[in-house]
Amino acid sequence: MPGVIVLGTKPGDFLAANSFDDPGGLPYTTRAARLQFYYKLTGAVATPADRPVAHVSLTETTAGVRQGVATGSLFLTPAATYTVADLPLTYTAGFAPDSIRIAFSSADYNVGAAGFNSFTVGNTLYVDDVVMSGIVVATRDAQRRAAVSVYPNPSATGLFTRAPGRETTLVTGAYVVTDAPGRVVRRQSAEPANANGPRRVDLRTQPAGVSSLRPDTPRGPVVHQLLIP
Repeated sequence: MPGVIVLGTKPGDFLAANSFDDPGGLPYTTRAARLQFYYKLTGAVATPADRPVAHVSLTETTAGVRQGVATGSLFLTPAATYTVADLPLTYTAGFAPDSIRIAFSSADYNVGAAGFNSFTVGNTLYVDDVVMSGIVVATRDAQRRAAVSVYPNPSATGLFTRAPGRETTLVTGAYVVTDAPGRVVRRQSAEPANANGPRRVDLRTQPAGVSSLRPDTPRGPVVHQLLIP
């Protein structure tokens, strides 16, 4: 890979503080602890600008506003054989993400007045077996998730019920349900604030598998994993 490869959308300066503003991304809802992968770097790394780099960012978008959830970057050293790299994420928010962006570059990727840094001829970065691993507990997300129960889960019929704890308003907001690839399979608008009782989530037309229920609550977004066995 002589150059840059990106999962999601081509980023701007992905080491900058505003990297969360990059467009695109792919659906991802786990608060992973780290990005791990194998890499092999051949060629001469003579200057800091030659250093290959890996970057990952997690974001969450509500009402069209994107917020950063976590980010991490790692400069890579030359390795003649495949070597394990471990890139821990730093979390700046307590809620779950909805998108991920991963980027690898065979040189320090930077955009300035002079344009992109040049890539040294002969330097090649090989990347394999890229995984997100571990879980970082989302305190606020866990509190919101506990405030609204979803049952039965798993549901053999595809019918789920959302019921509030002490705060009925937690189940009156709008919600969307996405399938495993991140496609929206159901969308429900908000109910009146004085609506009482549980709300049904009807996924009877969906095949067996895991879906993600993302209700908007007064405390912010939350994610429930729904299973149809």
